[in-house]
Amino acid sequence: MMIASEQVRLFDADEVTEGKYSSDDVQQMKAKIQGLLEGRARIVVTSTKKKVLQMVQKKEDRKRETLVKFAKNCPCMNRRERKFIIDDGKLLIYRDSHPNASMKEPLSLKDATCFYENVNTTQIPRFDVGYTERLRIDCKERQTPLFLYSRDPAKIRRWKRAFTLAKVLISENDRRALRVSIGRATCGALQKAWEGLIMYYGEIARTKVLVKNMAMRLMKVDLSRGWTKFKLVYRKREEEKRKRKEQQIWAARFMSEKLAKLGTQNVKSLPESLKADSR
Repeated sequence: MMIASEQVRLFDADEVTEGKYSSDDVQQMKAKIQGLLEGRARIVVTSTKKKVLQMVQKKEDRKRETLVKFAKNCPCMNRRERKFIIDDGKLLIYRDSHPNASMKEPLSLKDATCFYENVNTTQIPRFDVGYTERLRIDCKERQTPLFLYSRDPAKIRRWKRAFTLAKVLISENDRRALRVSIGRATCGALQKAWEGLIMYYGEIARTKVLVKNMAMRLMKVDLSRGWTKFKLVYRKREEEKRKRKEQQIWAARFMSEKLAKLGTQNVKSLPESLKADSR
């Protein structure tokens, strides 16, 4: 398309006699056309902001966050750090972040109570370095609380919402229905994204073909006219062949039906008066 537009400008420069284009402009046009033909021209394409699709990961692939627990007798000295994830209404605690790390006994979210804490509300026990928010978990399995840390405040709010939903969705059927709904919503979003990507690719491909055909038509005007006439004549002849073939098929079908009817009919006999006269 750019080659065709530059050639049109070059044709205008050759035809205009009022000095609209100087010799330097003509040389620049020729140099630009030559660069486009050789593939040396630099083309700037504007793009939109990159967006990342988020999908629900498997339990084994999810990132494990930090969990801190303290001993009952000496909380200040006996600090232990573990990793955890929340899955299917349970708090899964791992020894470390290794993929094959051993998992402790899972804790049910519906039997635990969570409290939101930040550095402005409480300092006992002291916050870990680099964290300003956390969740304190009180459960009947332990006499001391558990502390869930994350650097993302939105993730802490999602954890708190998970504890609230666990107390509401008590039955297994309710949790299964919620899981299926989330899966369908996620799959629907991904499917729409793929459909949009496929439509965008098809539109870009069709645009490229259209621009290429238009550029070639502008560059090869004489050949384009002859090629257009040739295609019209070819299509007309092919249409005539198709119609002739259909007529032959219909004629053969009509003759076969006619012969079939004649084969099933009986020969008509002469009346008695005509038989007597003939005798």
